[in-house]
Amino acid sequence: MSNLHATKTRLLGILFLMSSAAQANTPASNSAPTAPLPANEIVVEVAGTPITRGEIDRIADMMAGQRQRLEIDVMGPHSLAKNPVVHEPSQSKRQQSADAATERASALRKQTQETARDKLVEMELLYEAARTEPPADLTERLAKKMADKKARFVSPKHYENALKGYGMTEADLEKFTRKEVLIDHFIAQHFLDKAEVTDELVRKFYDDNREKFKSMEESRHLAQILIVPGKGQVTEKLNRAAEAKAKAIHARLRNGGDFEDLARKESQCPSARHGGDLDFVAKGQMSAVFEKVAFATDKGSISEVFRSPQGFHIVKVIDIKPAEYVAFDKAKDGIKQHLKSMASHDAVDRFLTDAKNRTKITVVAPGRFAASTD
Repeated sequence: MSNLHATKTRLLGILFLMSSAAQANTPASNSAPTAPLPANEIVVEVAGTPITRGEIDRIADMMAGQRQRLEIDVMGPHSLAKNPVVHEPSQSKRQQSADAATERASALRKQTQETARDKLVEMELLYEAARTEPPADLTERLAKKMADKKARFVSPKHYENALKGYGMTEADLEKFTRKEVLIDHFIAQHFLDKAEVTDELVRKFYDDNREKFKSMEESRHLAQILIVPGKGQVTEKLNRAAEAKAKAIHARLRNGGDFEDLARKESQCPSARHGGDLDFVAKGQMSAVFEKVAFATDKGSISEVFRSPQGFHIVKVIDIKPAEYVAFDKAKDGIKQHLKSMASHDAVDRFLTDAKNRTKITVVAPGRFAASTD
């Protein structure tokens, strides 16, 4: 269960993008072509502190890079192929498709820039409060944070290339990281450390979310007898014959027949030579229909005859290992930290709402994002 620093991750995830960039040498480049706008153009001012287009674009590029790497992780490396062709479309169709793709990319880029702008505003509001309360060991924390970021890169050359790719110098990164350290300290001092979580709440969370603390799924020691209708194209006649045979074996078992002996003689499963023994099986290891029956049958009992794509089955449940859970004593500290983080999450939201209401925030260049040429 994720439990640490949820507040910082949600509100200030942008601060950690530079660390994530260690996975790439250069920023993502699959966004729509944009008309260049001056990087030093001021987009928004927070209490007189400017946030420039260059800063917003830098964060937006990092966010796009993260999104692209996530797409590759989830969909595979071919998900970003620019022109997967199944058949040759007409010229007009190709143009329509290209126009639609450009429009989607432009809209996504604009949305990413607006998100980056809003995050930088939130960061500035928190920094404005945090900068007057630096930790006593600020220099040491900053040095460690910078060292950690550099260590995530494969080599110093990759680190230098990433900085160049995002239009940053090491001094820019250090300035950015200093804000991160100050804001981390401010959130910890004013929100995380002050969040009240009682032992009763911790226990209730554990009891109400028992499944989150499962360390091992229930497993069952099973044996089966399988009757296969035939190979290749199976006729209805063969199906009826196989089912009749399985039901006859089931009747013999009900009348005291030995499961292991009948499995050895009659089953067409490779487990027949072991008396049908399948050993312990956990959920997810067998077909859905097999699992449904096996996990609904009582210990020491045999199932009714049931059909699967493989044939007709009879399952015996020899033993059951119940699911295992992380003990409360081992989980409670993590739960408490998680609940404190959730409580501080709400407190930071309230802080930002109040800060936005009492701080002069001026949008200097509204709507000047993506492919805008005005």
